[in-house]
Amino acid sequence: MNPEKIFEQIERHFDSVVLQDSELGKELWRALVNLHPADIAAYMSNISKDQFVRLYATFTQPLQIDIFHYLSDSYKAYTLSVVDDKLKTKILESMSLDEFTDLVDLVDKEELAHYFKLMRKKDRNLVISLMKFGPDSAGGVMDINVISLSNDLTVSK
Repeated sequence: MNPEKIFEQIERHFDSVVLQDSELGKELWRALVNLHPADIAAYMSNISKDQFVRLYATFTQPLQIDIFHYLSDSYKAYTLSVVDDKLKTKILESMSLDEFTDLVDLVDKEELAHYFKLMRKKDRNLVISLMKFGPDSAGGVMDINVISLSNDLTVSK
């Protein structure tokens, strides 16, 4: 079944999919979780926030994290606001610092302070340093995760 047909069926049987209380609900849920996380994220971005929270909670933590990375920034901010601290910490650990910095303007100061408490001190300090740059400046656009190679490294190595 292609993703569009799966999504259509899920819309018709949403509660059963979330509860997995029927064979059809279980089958549709399995079909959903076997899709690419980008497809799941696209679907999740087009359902109500209540449905989003209910469905997102049914996924395993690794899948939740994979889906998270394909969500728009506004949905990432929303997701972080509704998940528990254990999952929030795992998500924050999985995010690049640049990705997290992009969310700073989308959350209120209390939430941001809470996220900082959940982050490693080193990561928190790097994010704070990145926040000093405007989003359209060279510092705001650059990626801080660069790969450097030693001078004696050969192509075969």
